[in-house]
Amino acid sequence: MTLFSHFQQALVNLSSSKLRSFLAVLGILVGTAAVVALISCGQLATEKALEQFKALGTDLLAISVYQKTQDKTHSNESQIPIELWRQLPDRIPAILQIAPYSTAYQPLSFQGKILQGAVIGRMNH
Repeated sequence: MTLFSHFQQALVNLSSSKLRSFLAVLGILVGTAAVVALISCGQLATEKALEQFKALGTDLLAISVYQKTQDKTHSNESQIPIELWRQLPDRIPAILQIAPYSTAYQPLSFQGKILQGAVIGRMNH
């Protein structure tokens, strides 16, 4: 059979069963639209999630400096002076700003329950 005869046979079959042909074309269109919609929703969700992560400050870095004592616990006896911390942006151009903070692990009380937790405080800079 030639290509022309295939097209001729296809048109004869489409015209003989119009409802079945219409439903088949409709199913193809709905299926294609559903795939396009799912891909678009996935890309939109990815973009929104990335925007939220960027808003959280994923470009921040926290540095903690400790000296270990003989019993392998952390000691705060030897601390780096604040003047040296303030010089870091001048010495390392990738550092744009510094905001010192302090962390203490203390018992916390909330609604009569006592829990262990971290208390974080920072200075406005």
